[in-house]
Amino acid sequence: MSKVAKGVSRQQGNIIKFGDEEKKQSPPSLNVKDTDFLLKLILESSFKGTQLEMAHSCMKKLALIHKEFLSED
Repeated sequence: MSKVAKGVSRQQGNIIKFGDEEKKQSPPSLNVKDTDFLLKLILESSFKGTQLEMAHSCMKKLALIHKEFLSED
């Protein structure tokens, strides 16, 4: 593993090393605006035949998360 000079940050998974210090970074999370944007982006996109199943699966998951966000309000 290479050494990191102080003042230079490097991200490894969810850990950010800065000099000799390590800080635990929380994983990124989505909100209702994120899911709305992603769903609209998918709807406006075109997919090749081999990508349709993955797009459909991903969109179903996003729609479920989006509905959960909407029901919280």
